[in-house]
Amino acid sequence: MRAASFFAAALVLAVSAPAFSQDGAPAPAPPSSMGTPSNFLSYNDIATTNLPGFETRRQMCFNGRAVTGANRVGDRVVYVQSRGSGIFRLEMSEGCGALKAAEKLSVRSAIGQEVCAGGAPATLVLKTAAGSKTCRIEQVRRLTATELAALTSAAAR
Repeated sequence: MRAASFFAAALVLAVSAPAFSQDGAPAPAPPSSMGTPSNFLSYNDIATTNLPGFETRRQMCFNGRAVTGANRVGDRVVYVQSRGSGIFRLEMSEGCGALKAAEKLSVRSAIGQEVCAGGAPATLVLKTAAGSKTCRIEQVRRLTATELAALTSAAAR
């Protein structure tokens, strides 16, 4: 009996000891949601940021299958416009003789239909009377407002 009462007293003391030893304010409650911190920018936030000099994905890319207009300059440069995008300058790595005979064109990226300035390698696909021809694109660049104005005024002459 004596062992049982000693055990019961030890148990009561062990359970209540932490409560007697704690002093000060209780710890703050954990946050109710574990969302992202307010100073964290996700990829989608970056893609829609309008800071000066900050180019968004929409400004730097176009859909290569939705080309609505094209204009060639020699056998190495083509200007293309895609639905919902600006005008892009495509420069071939070498002369592309099939440009003169092209009836239709599209642009393919190594990763799909989205072609981006400074992105994955791209290929110009030309449909001619003799069949499909391809030309490797060395550089993709979206025209600036100044370049676009100069191009428009040159076309009006």
